[in-house]
Amino acid sequence: MNRSVLLVGLGLASQETMESVLRASVLSEGLEILSCADSRNADQILSERAPAIVICGEDMPGDGQGRAAVEFLSKVRAHSPKTIRILLLTQGAPEVLIGAVNRAEVYRFLEAPLTAVEIHEVLEGALRLVRITEAQEVVWSAAWEQKLAVERVFEHFGKVPDVARDPSVFARIAEADEQNERRPASHGPNGSMQKLSAREREIVEKLAAGHRVKDIAGVLDISTHTVRNHLKAIYRKLNVRSQLDLLSLFSRSFPRK
Repeated sequence: MNRSVLLVGLGLASQETMESVLRASVLSEGLEILSCADSRNADQILSERAPAIVICGEDMPGDGQGRAAVEFLSKVRAHSPKTIRILLLTQGAPEVLIGAVNRAEVYRFLEAPLTAVEIHEVLEGALRLVRITEAQEVVWSAAWEQKLAVERVFEHFGKVPDVARDPSVFARIAEADEQNERRPASHGPNGSMQKLSAREREIVEKLAAGHRVKDIAGVLDISTHTVRNHLKAIYRKLNVRSQLDLLSLFSRSFPRK
């Protein structure tokens, strides 16, 4: 997730107020402020990065009556589920409110005309969520690495060895890992991934990126039932029993550089 705030279709007056408060509030957070008038330019930004926060105006150019704003925020949710989504209301039409909650799953609403106090309050809450998400990712990454390390120990020893009595344990594990990396891909985890179809590999990659089943269905324009059927086929081909086993295999197949 990129540490930036994207403003889309807020209108001149609201955008000036928003940018003024943002510049005073986000300097200590190191957040970059991005802005554009419509979803076309915003789509280009989304293709290059996943903003930490997106604030979209109900009256952004498009189909009118707030539909374009709901469609855009729904697209943000599918593309980057961890991005905090905020909608600036001008009319507050019931269908817009329902779509924003049910489809775009917005974090908060703002209401025009904007006040600095209201913007600051909503922004502080959004930034708090960003920090929590970043901390969770650090903890998850550390736990994942620890799980993989434990798996390697069991692979080599069948049990947890007594490191105090045998300090060479870690050296032997490192040597075995190095030998595994030298194996041809067809005999290692990468070879397992080659059993999958292009669509199945795409689903695995999105799972590894943190997307949920319903998010994957939205991005790929298929039903959640179809995604689950693909997962069943993936489990069968790779001989795994759960998403955790699948992601563990994926991590070993494509380790972080």
